[in-house]
Order: sequence, then C-alpha cells, then structure tokens
Amino acid sequence: MITLKALSFFDDLPTLSADVRNRLCIAVASVDPVSIPVLAPYARRTDENGITS
Repeated sequence: MITLKALSFFDDLPTLSADVRNRLCIAVASVDPVSIPVLAPYARRTDENGITS
C-alpha cells in the first residue's frame, strides 16, 4: 500500500500504462486493510521535546 500511496502522492499514476494501472487496481482491491498487522517500531525514538514514545 505504501507504494501506491507514494505513486499517488507524486502524481505518477497517470503516467503509467493502462495495463500497469489495472494491475495496481486489482492488487489494491485484493488487500483487506483490516487484516494488515500493526507493526511496532524496532527502537524507541524521542520527539522534538525529548519525550520517548
């Protein structure tokens, strides 16, 4: 999904061939976002205020 978001953010989707756009649409439609696991960060980070989250 991140790849599709990147393509749409940079407005590259219209430059892709119709076949590639169609394959992307099929791939996106086949993903159930609810079933994607939540990933935990590997290392804790501090924000700009020095607070560790």
